[in-house]
This record gives sequence, C-alpha cells and structure tokens, in this order.
Amino acid sequence: MLFRSIILTLLISCLSSFAEKTFSNNTSDIGPNDVDWNGFYTTAEGEKIYCPEVFREKRRQYAIKKQKERDELRVSNETIAIKTACIVIGSLALIYLIRNWFKPKPETSSITNMKKKLQEDLERKKDTSPPLTPTGILLRTPENDLISQLKQDCQNSLAHFNQYLEEKQTQQGLAYEQYIGYQLETKGYIVFYRGATSSLQDKGIDLIAIKNGHIRLIQCKCFNENIQNHQIQKYLGHIAFDWKFAPNAPIHGLSHTWELYYTPWLSKAAYQACRDNHIQLTKQSAGIAPPVKAFHFEGKKRYMLPGQQFYDHIISYIDGQDHRRFYKPEDAEKEGFSRLQLIDNNTVRLINEETVTAYVQAHPQTPLETLTRPWLDF
Repeated sequence: MLFRSIILTLLISCLSSFAEKTFSNNTSDIGPNDVDWNGFYTTAEGEKIYCPEVFREKRRQYAIKKQKERDELRVSNETIAIKTACIVIGSLALIYLIRNWFKPKPETSSITNMKKKLQEDLERKKDTSPPLTPTGILLRTPENDLISQLKQDCQNSLAHFNQYLEEKQTQQGLAYEQYIGYQLETKGYIVFYRGATSSLQDKGIDLIAIKNGHIRLIQCKCFNENIQNHQIQKYLGHIAFDWKFAPNAPIHGLSHTWELYYTPWLSKAAYQACRDNHIQLTKQSAGIAPPVKAFHFEGKKRYMLPGQQFYDHIISYIDGQDHRRFYKPEDAEKEGFSRLQLIDNNTVRLINEETVTAYVQAHPQTPLETLTRPWLDF
C-alpha cells in the first residue's frame, strides 16, 4: 500500500511539471498582437491569461508607432511650409520680372511731339467722358491681370495652409485631453471635459478631475514644439483673473490644485514660471483613449460615440460595472450596453445627475455639493 502511494505521488508531480512546462511553452509564443488592451491572452478554449511582459511590449510598440506618426506629421507640415514659401518667393520674383518687362521704354522726341499733339486735340474736343487714370489703364492690362491672379493664388495657399495647421492642432489637442481624462478616470476620478465643451471659452482649464473632495484643474498642451514662457503667462492670467479673483468661480472654498500636462519640453523661463506659481507639472506622452462612453441611465446600460451631439458634455468615471470605457461599440454591446441615439440638453442633465449620484454613493468622501457646482458652464 505504501509503495502504491509513492508511485501515485510521483506520477502527480510529473504531470504537474509537464503541465507547467507546456503552459510556459505556450505563453512563450504569445506576441504583442495576441493580447488585448487589458493584457489578457485568450486561448482556443476561451480561457484568458494575463501576460504582463507581452502587454508592456504591446504598449511600448504602440508608443513607438504614435511617436513615428507625430514625426511624420511634423515632417509633412515642414514640407508644406517649405513648398508654400517657395511658391510665395517664386511668385514675387515672377511679379518683379513681369513689371520690369512691361515697363514703358523711353520715348523719342517725335513720339513725344505726336503724343503732345494728340493730347491737345483731346482737350479741344472737351470729351465729357471721364478720362482713364493711369491706375485704370494698368488694371486692364493682361500682365496686371496675371500679377493679380498670382497674388490671389499665394493668398489662397497661405490661407489653406494656416487652416490646415489650425485644424490639425485642434484635433490633436482634443485627443490629448480625452486621453489624459481617461487616465484620470482609471485612477478613480470623475472628470469634466471643459476644453471640449467650451472651446476657446474654457478660461485656461481643459479638464476638471475630482476625487475625495479635492479638485484638480488641468491645462493640457500637446504641441510639436517646446512650450514658451508667453504661453505659460497666458495660462497664469486665466488662473488669476478668471478663477482666483472671479467672485462666481466654483473653486472658492474648496481644496484645489493647478496642473499642467504636456508632451513637449518646457523652455527654461516657462518651467521657472510654473515653479514660481506652484503649477504642478506632468510630462505625459500622447495616447488614444477608449472612445465609447458607457453609463447607466434610467435603469438601462447605455453608451455614446464621439461625434454624437453632447458627447463631450457627458461627465464620466470608471467603476468597472455600469460606468466604463470601450474601444469598440461591439465590445460595449457584448457587455449589455445599448447605444443612446439623439439626446437634448435635458437628457444630458439627467444623465449627469445620475452619474454624479452614483459616484457620490461609491465615493462618500466626495460631497455632492462639490460635484454639482457649475464646472462645465462656468
């Protein structure tokens, strides 16, 4: 009997070591593309295995890819600027050549006398029609029409280029704000997206994150070049005149901090200005936030997508159950969420009220009065 027990124990240990080796061999073949954005690998049998090393490699490769895209965008912008400068310089040179080519030649004395006689005849006839001014004659010449067209083309090219840069910078900035807000949501904060809802009227604050009764007022800077001192001074001006000294500012009486999240480097003067004014600095590279906002509303699980009206007005946080984020609508629908279609201001208000109430119940350290202040409308 003892001999049988020993044999059985040895067989079990051999099987266990074989299973461990097999699992190790299976996981060693797992690549970054095999795990999802939560770090889990799904086997053929439907089992989910957490692979931290592979997940870190996936995030590293993704960060490298995004940096490459930003570099390509910067090179593209510089190429467009160079081409535009070449067009402008070439056009100005062409204008100069045309003007000199059609410049009137010195007249001989006979031609001068003939011109003088014709002028006298015209004066004697006393023509009542208004004489053409030199400017009027110039405007009707073919060469001047060409010059005007070249000038117009240059102006249009510059206008399109400036509009392109402005749109790209706006899209890049909003995507960065969404990403920073999502990072804060994963840390237990409830986030108000002021920059996306107020545009240029955000008074220097893009995000407001609240947790345990403390308010973080955040400015986001996602540029391709370093942040200069004049940009920090503008931010400090908003802080002083639109928040600290504004009598109706919602921060009065509450614990709060001023923060700056940025992708490039700060100039020396900009960095010193932030330190002198107690601005908390966080250098954070850009990323992509899960765009699908999922929430609980009127007893149902709902979700909204970017591009829908009032999408940015929805206050959000993450609890892993009724309030979540997803990269794809299909993932939200698998979890029982359905899309909320057309909504109005009243629906947004009701959704946010339910979200705030649910957050306070889960985080009793945050008073309801703190969350109901006009963070978006101020």
